[in-house]
Amino acid sequence: MTTTEFRDIFTGNNTAKRIEDPFAFALKYGGIEAMYQLYPGNTDIQMAVARQYVYAQRVYQYCRGLFADLANTDYAIIKGAVLSRRIYSNPAIRKSSDIDILISLDQIDNVKALLGKHGFKQGKVRNGELTPYTRKELIYYAAFTHQAASFSKLTEDPLCPVINIDINTDIFWGESSQEADMYDYLSHTEETKVFGIKVKRLTTTYDFIALCLHHYKDLNSLYLLWKRGISLSTFCDIYYYLEKIPLDTQELKQICNKLNVAEYVYCSIFQTNIVFERSKLRKCLNELVPANAKSLHKRIGLSENQYKQLPDFIANYAFDEHFHQVLENLLTAEEIEQIKTNDLFL
Repeated sequence: MTTTEFRDIFTGNNTAKRIEDPFAFALKYGGIEAMYQLYPGNTDIQMAVARQYVYAQRVYQYCRGLFADLANTDYAIIKGAVLSRRIYSNPAIRKSSDIDILISLDQIDNVKALLGKHGFKQGKVRNGELTPYTRKELIYYAAFTHQAASFSKLTEDPLCPVINIDINTDIFWGESSQEADMYDYLSHTEETKVFGIKVKRLTTTYDFIALCLHHYKDLNSLYLLWKRGISLSTFCDIYYYLEKIPLDTQELKQICNKLNVAEYVYCSIFQTNIVFERSKLRKCLNELVPANAKSLHKRIGLSENQYKQLPDFIANYAFDEHFHQVLENLLTAEEIEQIKTNDLFL
């Protein structure tokens, strides 16, 4: 399978070819969101979504009290079931194993206290036991990321044995020299309900920008690319957001310029358009295209000292089983060693 072959199947340009086992395809490449739309009658896909629904519903039911206590805090849930409900009309289409909460840094102690009140601890779950993070691990998270070390809670529910919550304090990544004004960013939220529980999410344009920045990180982090590769789901989120949610492209451009993120949002949409090729994607690209667009198309890395140029667009490696070797050929021995160090702490 190549990106071009997938695009031809998805767009109907090649009606003679189909994906024989959509569920196995989604397990291998990601993209259960696209498989659910392409093959709505597939039993394995339907069962996977049903299992995710039960899991996510229980997670939110267990967190009902937490979100009630967070009502007076400026926060937003990003990604996960809230995003899935917004762009796929079902909170379980998008697979997620945690809840991501975006807050301002000055709220971290308050939010930590509320999480502790509801039984969450900072630690990793191994073999059914929660092991607290070491002081060294906590310091590493604080120094090199814009998120706290994850919080977990064990339950006695076999369908939802553990609940994970990630606390993010910026829309940018740890390697970035930029920081967003989170007071302003989190002033653009609204209430919604997921599984009947009232929570807060970002308004659409700010939500889309945060999503694009998250996926830009996924497509450019040397550590994440080394560890996880490329998931088709990354492109699905951006494609379906623009297909399902009416965004004012002029407003999008204005806010991107204000935040100085147009380059990152453009790159995320550009790569998505390689996979899906749609008019709404192209319209956004035309609005956001930066002066240095061509130099961005094949670039990966999250900071100037990390930048690498791939032989091809990263979207064209989405189905390439040799991508890890392509990446390894670009990295120095020191960079590979740093990736291994990150793996010990993150």
